[in-house]
Amino acid sequence: MICLVLSKEVSLILLSRALRTFPFGFLAVLLPIYLAPLGAYYLGLFFSFSFVSSVFLLLILSVRGNRIQMRIVLIVQSIAVSVTVAILASTKQPLLIIIASLICLNGWGIGGGSGSGSGPYGTAFNVSLIERSDVKSRTEIISLGSMIGSLSFSAGAYFLNVIQVPDQQTHEVSSSLSRSTIQLLFVISIVMFLAAIVPLLFTRNRLALKDKEISQIEPSKWGEIVTILRRSYAFLIAEFLNGLGNSLYVQLLPLWMFLRFGISVGTVGQIFAVAGAITAFMILFSPKLETRIGSIRAISFARVCVALALVGIAFAPIFAIVLVLYFSTLILSRISSRIQQSLVFRMTPEKDWSRTFGSIGMVYLIGATIGPVIGAFLLLDVNSALPFLFAFPLILISGLVYWIGYRAMRSVSSH
Repeated sequence: MICLVLSKEVSLILLSRALRTFPFGFLAVLLPIYLAPLGAYYLGLFFSFSFVSSVFLLLILSVRGNRIQMRIVLIVQSIAVSVTVAILASTKQPLLIIIASLICLNGWGIGGGSGSGSGPYGTAFNVSLIERSDVKSRTEIISLGSMIGSLSFSAGAYFLNVIQVPDQQTHEVSSSLSRSTIQLLFVISIVMFLAAIVPLLFTRNRLALKDKEISQIEPSKWGEIVTILRRSYAFLIAEFLNGLGNSLYVQLLPLWMFLRFGISVGTVGQIFAVAGAITAFMILFSPKLETRIGSIRAISFARVCVALALVGIAFAPIFAIVLVLYFSTLILSRISSRIQQSLVFRMTPEKDWSRTFGSIGMVYLIGATIGPVIGAFLLLDVNSALPFLFAFPLILISGLVYWIGYRAMRSVSSH
């Protein structure tokens, strides 16, 4: 049934996501391990600063989202990542690496959080995809887009197993990248640049309003949006806590597996490839779960389960238990994220999609900006279990409070 609603433009959008996500599968596993020799301070700053630039771009989308073509955002983001990867392949200087992270305009990580999925790219991708889809099939289309992204990410992660990566069979972090890996980074930079070309084939965003059209929006509508945001403080707090909790461990999980259990880089890539592939198909069940138990219950239940699983991961005596718990958390996180995106689309007027997703993503990423520095310090300098234990109460509270925020939004909307 999903195939029936795939237009040419929807297919191009999905192709753009696939091209862009493949390199992230490779980089998300490799970067935390090979940036670790920089120390906890620079490792944390690298991930944190990538979120800082994302927050800045989301702020622009939140304020002027109706005036911006989403395809321009997709193009700029892919080019920015291309430049960042090229810099990483060219230098080992910590300062230049941090600057590269700022240029990136995209948070790095394995996508394990159950947040809104509304980073700058996620916002532009979702709006571009949904506005070209049938109203009745939006949840399915979002799920399909996420599935394609997960499969492409898995392919990139698995690619680590077929290239030459130094020190794969040791428990020590290498202080340098192999020549072949550096060459591959340049290839990835080119692929990311090619991914920026596909959005040029999209038609203009039909939701991008002109100044004259924006001035005609009734002031009462703007007042209603402000009122909703003010009264939905619980929801915003939940998103902030979720972003902070996830960022304590998500970006560092490959490094944690490498250091805690001595899992080789190539094997870590295989694990994330399998996890991504399983998650990709499980995401297709999100519409059924949403229909059966309701959107709010599904999202809240998933976050509470993720929080509890993190405690199990922190104290797991064998790696097999870690795998089961990690796969469970990733599936629940991705499903709840897709349901949340669909819910926000249904509750928001079309003209406010980019602004709403930008605002939600900005709150999430503000929390995510803080976490990597703390998580890297706890992992490398204190105890490897602490990032998960610190994340536990944050994500748990986020799940418990989440439905309160949306209840406030629905209460205001009904009046």
